[in-house]
Amino acid sequence: MKKQIFLLTLTALLVGCNSGKRKNDTTTVKVEVMQIDSFSDYASTCYIGYVEPVKEASLFSLHQGTVSNVNVREGEYVKAGTIIAEIESQSVKSAVSAAEATLRQAEDGLARAEKVYESKGIADVKMVELQTRVEQARAAAETSRKSLSECRITAPFSGIISSLNATIGVDVTPASQIATIMDISKVKFNISVPEKSINRLEVNDTAIIVIPSISKKMKAVVESKGIVGSLLSHTYNCQLKPLADDKKIMPGMMCKVYPETDELKGVVVIPADIIRMDNNGKYVWCVETDSTVSKRYITLGEFVGRGVVVHSGLSFGEELIIKGAQKVSSGMKVEY
Repeated sequence: MKKQIFLLTLTALLVGCNSGKRKNDTTTVKVEVMQIDSFSDYASTCYIGYVEPVKEASLFSLHQGTVSNVNVREGEYVKAGTIIAEIESQSVKSAVSAAEATLRQAEDGLARAEKVYESKGIADVKMVELQTRVEQARAAAETSRKSLSECRITAPFSGIISSLNATIGVDVTPASQIATIMDISKVKFNISVPEKSINRLEVNDTAIIVIPSISKKMKAVVESKGIVGSLLSHTYNCQLKPLADDKKIMPGMMCKVYPETDELKGVVVIPADIIRMDNNGKYVWCVETDSTVSKRYITLGEFVGRGVVVHSGLSFGEELIIKGAQKVSSGMKVEY
């Protein structure tokens, strides 16, 4: 009898422990959500583009010679007028020496003639000829000195040396690229627009720019619109200017451009693949402020871009489950 009582008591304790464990067992499902805001990338046409500097210049050698000095490193910031590299050109030096010698000879001849001219020993025509010769020699000397100064490759504006091709001791020819400099204090966005869509985009139109690599979203305005399309890709090049500067944005970064359209401003647009249906109609799963899930019935409109317009049932600021909805039910707690 005592043995039976002991077994009954043990069974009751085990049942009580298990039921208590079930009461405290609250499973939280992990989901991915999106917040409804005034801009939805599901509503707009998306163009893929890239970031480029507002100012960029390739620096070339104008004369044949040998690189004698390189004063900068790739990636270095330089001010306007900084000497990037120097070219030793024997042909330019010889031209300068010859031009200056010719100028000295012409000036000396004119000085001697002026002394004789005072005593009426030289005709006026001869004096004019000598004066003209001096002016020509001065112009030639000035041109040769300019060529000598061009052997110093200088920065046309302040910026970053993005590439450096000059090496001391290497021979260069006219049109040899020495370096590339870019001003990255301001950037612009470059996109290619298909010919079937180019008439929907106008100068001064606004767009939303998304830069995935730095999780940046910002506004920009269309600054220029291509006139002549590419015969190969049938696209037109367009450029946009950001309405605010951001030092994190670097040239070469990929960006997504979503033109804003007046008819979709203030309209809720959601992805079509998160919409579900039951006997009561179409619905989506919403996450409330206490992280619980609720079923929200909605009235749909037309398809736009990659989404669908919602006429009623949702408001800006609400959060919708876009991944993991198959694991949830009303009242369930979720993490995201």
